[in-house]
Amino acid sequence: MMSKCIFPHKSYLVLLLVVVGMLISVGTTYAGQATGDATTERLERVVDLDVDEWSFKWGDFDGPVHPSYDDSDWETVGTDHRWLPPNSKAWYRKWITIPEKIAGVDVRGSKVWLWMQFDDDGIVFVNGELVETSNQAEGRVAVLTESAEPGARILVTIQNINNAVSGSLESAELHSDRGEPVVLGIRRYLSALRQTSGLGFAGDNRLIRDRALTESVAMLDMAALDRGETDAFIASLDHAVERLAGPLDLIRSSTEPQLDEAARLLGELDELLATARERGIDISYPLVSRTVVNNFLTFARDDLGADESLTVLRGVAVADQLIAICRRASAETHRLLSDERFAANHRTPRYRTGTLEIRDGALYQGDRPVFLSGFGHFDQVRDDTPIFNDYGFNAIQIVIGPGGVVKRDSIDTTGIDNLVNDLDRAAEHNVAVDLLILDSFPGWPYDDEPGLRVEQTGSLCFNIEHPLARKVLRRYLEALIPPIAVHPALFSICLTNEPSYTDDGSISEREFHRWLMEKHGSIGALNTRYRTSYTGFDEAPLPTRAGIFDGDPPRPVWYDWCIYNQNRTYEHHRWLRDVIATMAPNLPVHVKIQGRVFDGEYPYSWGINPEDFTRLSTISGGDNHSYDQTALHREYAQGWRRQAMFYDFQRSVAPANPIFNSENHPIEDAVPIWVGSDHMRTMLWQGAIHGQGASTTWVWQRYLSQRGSFASNILTRPKCVDASGRTALDLMRLGDEIVTLQQARAEVAILFTPASIPQNEPYLDESKNAYEGLYFLDTPIRFVTDRIATRDISGYRVLVAPGNTYVADSTTGAITRFVQEGGTLLLVGDALTHDEYGRERSRGTTPILPQSAAQAPGTTWQVGAGRVVHVAASMEPKQYADKLDRLLDDVGVARKIRVVDHHQSRVWGVRTQTVERDGEYLIYLVNLLSRSQAVRLVADGPLGSVTDLLTSERSGPLLELKPLVPMVLSVQKL
Repeated sequence: MMSKCIFPHKSYLVLLLVVVGMLISVGTTYAGQATGDATTERLERVVDLDVDEWSFKWGDFDGPVHPSYDDSDWETVGTDHRWLPPNSKAWYRKWITIPEKIAGVDVRGSKVWLWMQFDDDGIVFVNGELVETSNQAEGRVAVLTESAEPGARILVTIQNINNAVSGSLESAELHSDRGEPVVLGIRRYLSALRQTSGLGFAGDNRLIRDRALTESVAMLDMAALDRGETDAFIASLDHAVERLAGPLDLIRSSTEPQLDEAARLLGELDELLATARERGIDISYPLVSRTVVNNFLTFARDDLGADESLTVLRGVAVADQLIAICRRASAETHRLLSDERFAANHRTPRYRTGTLEIRDGALYQGDRPVFLSGFGHFDQVRDDTPIFNDYGFNAIQIVIGPGGVVKRDSIDTTGIDNLVNDLDRAAEHNVAVDLLILDSFPGWPYDDEPGLRVEQTGSLCFNIEHPLARKVLRRYLEALIPPIAVHPALFSICLTNEPSYTDDGSISEREFHRWLMEKHGSIGALNTRYRTSYTGFDEAPLPTRAGIFDGDPPRPVWYDWCIYNQNRTYEHHRWLRDVIATMAPNLPVHVKIQGRVFDGEYPYSWGINPEDFTRLSTISGGDNHSYDQTALHREYAQGWRRQAMFYDFQRSVAPANPIFNSENHPIEDAVPIWVGSDHMRTMLWQGAIHGQGASTTWVWQRYLSQRGSFASNILTRPKCVDASGRTALDLMRLGDEIVTLQQARAEVAILFTPASIPQNEPYLDESKNAYEGLYFLDTPIRFVTDRIATRDISGYRVLVAPGNTYVADSTTGAITRFVQEGGTLLLVGDALTHDEYGRERSRGTTPILPQSAAQAPGTTWQVGAGRVVHVAASMEPKQYADKLDRLLDDVGVARKIRVVDHHQSRVWGVRTQTVERDGEYLIYLVNLLSRSQAVRLVADGPLGSVTDLLTSERSGPLLELKPLVPMVLSVQKL
């Protein structure tokens, strides 16, 4: 029997987590308002330690660290200020006057320090001297003085380093050792206060909560703080926190019966599964649910025993979900026992430890496709390997690095020996392993060669052009690869994690100028392309040091710098690949590049050419996300475009490679928003249809407290784990159908020209609009790169150039031939009007361009056997859809099945992919909108029976499509 405590049900309960999370993000102000007590407002002021209003100047230059430096012409900014470009530096300066009190406590004679957070890094100088910073509570600490004197002025200078996107001094707080216990105590109390304020109660239980809030405030001994009696004040804070535990105890006692009911239902399910197993029925699907419930019962009880209200509420949400999961699995098992057809359709082949072959862009064991599905990346995924098959999973990614292996004068094999044990366990339990091998670097080489250090974080935190780097890495690989090269559980090697690289040190400067000489041949040729008057290559500036972002594009030196940086980063990874191949020639490798191809201008400079990295080996590696949007009330229920677009790009440049997203992100880090099981299914199905052959999802690691990027991950969401395991089984069961759908022929492509990115960022937005418009026109989509264009694009009927302003002559020539030979070019805006260095192209000698800048957009003209259709720039997705729908019909692009509404009009938001086989249409179908849609399937001829292969249910051509419910339909042709 439930008590009077009223909790929201199902998804509403999880939405409560969102509310509480919002309370935390609002900050301590909410707590004061919720209790209506000025005491909490005073506490907030006591712990307001922010140091704001800094002098700021962008650039890498000497002088600011000296106290006598004049910064009077610098900009004044706050800690919320962000600056560009990436791969550059900026300066912050401030004279800090030591106050008499910090956190209400006298500071005279105490240690005073500055606590800071940087994006991405910072070097701190105090009174002109470099100081060693230390890590503390997800920030960095720099000591200003060991013995404070109120009124003393101290100069703090920070060189802020931006590796990616934008830079920032995100936080700066002034602390003292005497005041720190007070700060920690107050912040702990205010956190407990606002968490309790956010607990959802009604009736008498709400009065209990409100009384606890009021009484806790009354227990605070503010007079002791005024008298400087910090021990007495902190003791009162502790008592006040204890008073706030009462409402959580009420929640705990109300939830225990739900867990008991889930445990009882689990016992009933076990009896059903035993009966089905005795009859030889495949119980893979209900076993997923059984495994989830069994393990999450323990997780839920751990959560309920926690001190943090968010964690306790998480336990409540889990308890509610476990009952529903158990009931569904029991009903499913009853059907398996009673319906032979249903049972036969749900027999699922499984991966068994052994060799996987790559054929036609897919993984195979024997004659069956295999889809690897699982998780990464730390200790828990290793520990849970023995039960991964019960969850429905068959793959993990784990990590090792040279930092623990390569010593100055020896090799430590401890980590490698442990790795072999992990592989042995995975082999025993039919789990394929992807091994990430470079996420760290030893510290000792930096001491030996200071020039080895580069000022960035991540897996490439060393100078990749330094000879010592390769020496260390070769020693590492020669120790690591031979013991594991032919291990049956080892599926592949991931070379680096989310690589990004840049460096503008002396080696880079020399090599960049040498590269310019090799590329351009003469300084005269460079000057012609750059429209400059340099007398030597060494006069070309390094863009990370110069004001290259001042003024308008084009920026030819920035373009060349990006290409140079991409080339050297790729060459480094190719070297790693080749070293491994000497010891393990058949071992696939890949690189976990992030799916940022279309994100914006700045990722282009991070050293990653996505086309080169996709083609590096026989697997296309990546790190991508697609987040649930059902609770955000947006047009789409899922942020599908980024994943789909990146995968279609990878499939375009390396069609023979299966895609491996080895850090798949279906859930946004540390965001306690409701994530539905349908989102999980659709995200994984969308990936598979677009070429994903393997996935290890971030992250299989559970902590009791809500910590950093691990907070609110999938191991706090039983329905999401259940949906993931069931979808993994779906992909194995319907592997033949998925591979057939993956190989559907594309007749329309989008032109992708990287030269346009660093000089014309709006081009990327236009590309995304074009892709979104095409996505719901019932046809596959591919991309044409410069390299692809100059080889053969005759298989396409339509090529879309969405505002690609800056395009090489070789590519423009290839597109011209494509049109002359019968292709159709949709030319948007000022596409193709300039070469890669920003020089305007002659219209008179380029027949696919309008013959004058004044020519009205919207015109069409013949070029040889083909034609050019010119439209205005910056079309919205639905405008692209209208234009391209008619255009695809005009040129005869085959669309065997169309999805229409009851008016026979094109449906927006429904993705389909169709192939013909053996007298039927095979159709993948999913509604990506946030609302349901009634649709009809139409074809040139009559349609027969329709069967959803996922559910074994039959229907007609009329379908009610709920959001994010994928379908794989077999439609008979009459």
